Order: sequence, then structure tokens, then C-alpha cells
Amino acid sequence: MLTAFTGTPQQPARPPAAARGTSSRAGALAASTIGGASGGASGGAVGGGRARPWSALIRAAPLAALVAVLWTVYIAPLPHYDVDVFLRAGAAVGDGRGPYPSPGSAEVYSGFAYVYPYLVAFAFVPLSWLGEHGATVFIALSVGALFLGARLLGVRDRRTYALVLMSSCALTGLQMGTLNAVLFLGLAALWHFRDRPVAAGVLAAGVIYAKLFLAPVWLWLVLTRRTKAGAVAAAFVGLLLAVTELTSPVGTRTYLGMLGVLAREEAPLGLSLTGLLVNTGLGMDVATWVARAVAVAVLVVAALAGDWPRPRRGGNERMLYAGTLAAALVASPIVWSHYLLLLLAPILVSAPRSRIPLIVFTVASWFVVTPHRTGPVGFVTGIAIISVLTAPAVGHAVKTRIRRGHIDGGTADGGTAERGTGDGGTVVGDGVVGGAAAAALLPSGPVSGPASAPVPGVAIIAAIIAVAVATTVVGVGFGVELLATAYGNPQRVIGAYCALLGVLAVLGWSLRQRSGPPAALWAGGHDHRPRPPRQPGTARS
Repeated sequence: MLTAFTGTPQQPARPPAAARGTSSRAGALAASTIGGASGGASGGAVGGGRARPWSALIRAAPLAALVAVLWTVYIAPLPHYDVDVFLRAGAAVGDGRGPYPSPGSAEVYSGFAYVYPYLVAFAFVPLSWLGEHGATVFIALSVGALFLGARLLGVRDRRTYALVLMSSCALTGLQMGTLNAVLFLGLAALWHFRDRPVAAGVLAAGVIYAKLFLAPVWLWLVLTRRTKAGAVAAAFVGLLLAVTELTSPVGTRTYLGMLGVLAREEAPLGLSLTGLLVNTGLGMDVATWVARAVAVAVLVVAALAGDWPRPRRGGNERMLYAGTLAAALVASPIVWSHYLLLLLAPILVSAPRSRIPLIVFTVASWFVVTPHRTGPVGFVTGIAIISVLTAPAVGHAVKTRIRRGHIDGGTADGGTAERGTGDGGTVVGDGVVGGAAAAALLPSGPVSGPASAPVPGVAIIAAIIAVAVATTVVGVGFGVELLATAYGNPQRVIGAYCALLGVLAVLGWSLRQRSGPPAALWAGGHDHRPRPPRQPGTARS
């Protein structure tokens, strides 16, 4: 099963010449329509024939086998606490009873009480009719939500789908039966339908109502001048809150009070910045406002880096999209490891066909927290699958660096010439240089002078910056751990600090992608950006 992911992916079908000359959105739509659903293969038969009915099943077989292995090793052996809570709430509202615990009681923060907005419980009424099978159906639907969300964000390759599923935060969410896979799908659909005001507004309202900490998503609509979508989202959220106030057995003030108690009890136990600050000696109120101030700073940086208030320019709206999600996670007083699944949305938005950032995220997620109750079998299984999935991309990157000789693109030894792309990116030979390592070394614009002239200064400056950043990160980490040792359990702040670094790293990656073209697929991929119209008398590239 694992070797089915390591084959060289087929080249996606090339869109017609007319589509390559249209806007980026039209070009992306044409590529999505023509491209296949898996492995980057064309959806139709090669040579223009009709696809065989069983070909899609053959392409999907490795993913189905992976899901079966993960279900057996990680999901089936554990109780699914979160979805069990949802199902009990669905059964309660279906019978006309209230789903909430008694306000002010310890049950509110017991981990087994329903504390979501009232109307969310009604979505689980049909599943509650299935009894003990309701949890299984919901988790299966969550797996589908992960795949569908990734597809809406431009993913077409089997290994990329598998990497999304193999991230520790995705597996933990599936083990618990959380809402985060559904929220990921909602955020992906919001991006996909961002230029349809009604659809975007309703989707934004849905994810905000389901998880109130995602309220900054509304700012993304406003900052990108999608005023109609922003108005629809605000109106729909207002409607949902009004219906909730009229029908819920718990009033809005009481419900917000329950959330406050829950945050005070659970923040020190999770991965939030608020909890990190509480565990280093700050009071809850001060820590909450400091986290909110940092979130505002993140938004400001994202807005300035996204050239706000200029409207909707490809990389700019990607930067703002990442910034609003990062700010939401930074400001939230409660962050569990499975919340980090939402970071996959800006990663895939920035580079849906580059596996390097996704590989880094998936591997790093296992260092932050492993899936629940991962014994020797689970740990070995996870490492083996991730190794098989990442080996082709890493090996291709290493061989490419060796083959090119040096990264500056010199041609003295018959290498490839470096040229500017005209949009702030750099192209080496006939492929876009992608990946975090090359991106850190390459300038963001055309290099003046002869193509064969070496630029050792760039590598030296990059090395100095990397050392300075690493030293700062490690130094701050040690300081945080020392403070936590004096005030409580230092183990709690290590995970929170790593999660914060991960959020900021995703923001930084989006900024790097904003300054240049989307990274190419390292393992056998191509740049699928729309090309300018071909001039008469010129050959196609």
C-alpha cells in the first residue's frame, strides 16, 4: 500500500491555450476542471478517450488502504469523547431538552459537557438516531471533509492528501471526533467561493458561529474589500444569534459566562498563548489581553505585508487569509492540538502543489504532540508512513541541489541561467524554485549582472539570519521554561510555545510566498500558474 504513494505522478492535463491567457481565477478553474482527482492524473482517459469506470477506484485504492490502517491503529481503539458529547446534545434537543450543563457547576469544565452554540446541536440530531454507530459515521464524514477541503484548496496529488491525513492534529481530531475537520472544510470552501458574496458570507457566518474564536475570519472579507460578503456574514451571524437567544434554554449572558469559566479552567492545560502566559506567572485577565494584543499585532503585520488597502491581489489576500487565522489561534484562550489542523488551510492556499511546507507541518506536528495513546505500534506505524510519504520529495530536492551545483544558477559549467519572472519571483532553468530552504537563500527579485556571477553574500546573510533567529527562539524558549518551572509545570509551556512558533511560521511562509510565485511541486510537479497569451510567431514553452 505504501509504495503506491511513491510512484512518479503523471503530468496534469494541460489547459487549452485560451484558458492559459485568462485571469488567474479562470486559469485555476480550467486546470481544476481538466485535472484528475488523484495523483495529478487527468480525469479523462489519456489521448482523449473516455475514462474507464474502475480507473478512479484504482487511483483511490491507496488512500482507502491508508484510511483503513489509520482507523485500525489510531481511531477504533479509543473512545471518541467529543462526538459522544455532540450526540448526547443532539439527542437532548431532539427530545426537547436542553443540552447544557448547569451554569456555574464543575460539569461545565469537566470535558464531558456540551458548551457549543445551541443551534450546532441540531446538526447531530440525525446522527443521534444511529445510536452507537453515530460516532463512526461522523468520523467517517470527517475524513471525507479533510479530503474535500484539500481538494477545494487545489490539492490533486495522492501523497498530499495522505500528508494532510497523517498530521498529528488531524489524527487527534479524528480520534476525539471533534468539529475541526468540518471547520477546515468550511474555511476551504470559504476560500474557494470567496468571490461569490452570498456563499462566502454564509460560509464565514457558519464557521464563526460554530467556533466563536474564528471571528477574525470576517475581517478577511472586509480587508480584501469583499463588502457584500462581509455584510452577508454579519447579517447571518446576527440572525443565528437572534434565533439562539429566542430558543436556547441558556441566555447569551449566561452562555458567555460559561465560556469564561471554561477558558479560565482549560487555558493553562492547552496550547494557547493565554495558557502559556498564565503558566509563566501572569494572571488570567492580563494574559488574555496580552494574547489579544499579540493577535492584533499579527493582523497588522499581515495587513501591511498584504499591501492593504489595495484590493484582492493574489498573494496579498493569501497573506491576509493566513494572518486572520493566525490571529484567531493566538487570541483564543483555549487551543488544543487538533485546533492546529486549521493551519493547513493557509498552507495549502499559499502552495497547494508544493509538498515541502506540508511535509514540515506534518513532521513537526508529531513533535508537538503525538496522537492519543500512541504506543509502540502506533508510533512505528506513523513514522513508517510519514517516511514513505516524504522520501520522494526530500530525495528529489537533494538531487536537484546536487545536480544544479550551486543555488545561484550560474551557467559557467553548463548550468541553468537565472532570470526574473517579472512578478518578484525567481526562476531557475524552466522550473520555479520552491521549498523553504531554497526560498530562504534566493532573492525575491531579478538579480542584476551576469547570470553566471556567484552571489555568496546572499547565502552568508541567510545563514547569519538563520543563526540569529534560531538563537532567539531557543533563548526565549529556555526563558519561558524557567519561568514556568518557578510558577508551575514547565511541560505545559513547551507544547504551547511550539504551537505559537508553528502559527508564526505559517504566517511567515505565507509572507514568503506572497513575495514570489507559488512554489513548484518538488517531486515531479510543474508550475500551473496561468501563462500570458502566446504572441504570433513564437513557440510554445
